[in-house]
Amino acid sequence: MNIKGGATIWARQTIESKIFYDKPDKWFKIWFYIVNKVNHKQNKKWDRGQCHITYLEIQTNTKATKAQIDHCIRYLKKEQMLATQKATRGMHITVVKYDIYQDLDNYKSDTVGELKATQKRHRSDTKNKNVKNDKNVKNVISKTSFADKNPTLISEIIKLFESINPACKKMYGNITQRGACEFLLEEYGFDRVKKIIEAVLPKSNGMEFFPTITTPCKLRDKWADLEFALKKYQGIQKKQVKTIIGLEKFI
Repeated sequence: MNIKGGATIWARQTIESKIFYDKPDKWFKIWFYIVNKVNHKQNKKWDRGQCHITYLEIQTNTKATKAQIDHCIRYLKKEQMLATQKATRGMHITVVKYDIYQDLDNYKSDTVGELKATQKRHRSDTKNKNVKNDKNVKNVISKTSFADKNPTLISEIIKLFESINPACKKMYGNITQRGACEFLLEEYGFDRVKKIIEAVLPKSNGMEFFPTITTPCKLRDKWADLEFALKKYQGIQKKQVKTIIGLEKFI
């Protein structure tokens, strides 16, 4: 049987990676698309693991928003999984360790290796069982050092959202919402996020051009849209923007 399009190798340890296990689902879909999109062999224009790509192409094929793609790309670059270079249209990208993970010789196993893999799976199984235990939120939080050191700040972000959306009172044990709070704190800092929630969202929600943001996840995913809306609003109605209590200072 000849399967059209060839194949891409995915290490089993992928399911233990942070982008698969901790980050928003769309992020892994974006990463999966990029890895499958880059050249699998060198040609005159591109090396292995490289190609030209656009945000529109990624949006079309993953159904992700521009903001989700932007945050994901920044994370991949920060983790040195991806390198980008601006182009006239779109960007040139390089999957940093493409040659390593797309070489079957690097997947050779032996008795010792298989033993280590088995032990690792056992540890992973134990962790997964703990994660499924809704009564033990601390086990979930402790996956990352930031959340372990700052559980109070994460809860504070959720509490701030209660004035905008009363349903947030039920989100303190929600893994996805807590993960969004962690991302916001790491990316923008507590003071900046607090000002956005307290001084901006109560006025911007429902305004023309502005996204409606009522949960930590929505703020994480729509932060870039909020920035864009502010710039657009300032350009069209400079006088009215003053009613948003210094909104431009917080973005």
